[in-house]
Amino acid sequence: MGIYRWAAEHHLENPRVISPFTLEWSSVFHPRFYRAATGTGASTVPSLEPVEANGTDSSPQRLWFELVVFLASVTLSAAIVQSRFSSGTLASKYDRLWQAGRFMSTGLVPGLRGQTLMDDVVAMAHDNEVSDLDRLLAIRSRFEEVISHLRGPESVTEASLLRSEVSAALRPRFGFLEELQHELGAQLECVIVYGSSVNSKDFAD
Repeated sequence: MGIYRWAAEHHLENPRVISPFTLEWSSVFHPRFYRAATGTGASTVPSLEPVEANGTDSSPQRLWFELVVFLASVTLSAAIVQSRFSSGTLASKYDRLWQAGRFMSTGLVPGLRGQTLMDDVVAMAHDNEVSDLDRLLAIRSRFEEVISHLRGPESVTEASLLRSEVSAALRPRFGFLEELQHELGAQLECVIVYGSSVNSKDFAD
């Protein structure tokens, strides 16, 4: 709690505590941030070498690949729905798709041709006649194709959620809930809100 008190005293909004565990994982997802934060040139990014014949779905390479593809796809959806993206958004998605193609070319994902995906990324990046929205939708379709070939986890950890009411200050952000409940009725089991929607003064995602 001390860090939050310090942040309040210095008028810093939405402070985030980066634990050693989180910092360790950043070596996989944001290696440049990891190296800058630790002051070392070391990185624990998994090797891009082909997976051995006796490799399993739980190998570090496959875990890294699946998480990166999933996260890139989810954030892409937000960019499309909210019409909130930049040239950097496009570039980062191209990077992730190209990485996916490289992994697939090693035989990591059966049924997908990695070189074809890499060629598609290059072609899309050089096509100046396509609008940004159509470009994002095309990228999204490639992500969906990749994800459709992922088997997913063999086991799932169950978690229980506790219901809580939305505070009066946040209700305007979730004014759609009553309409959603009216439209879906009993089909609607719950709505999970998180991130900037509940911890930011200015609603973002």
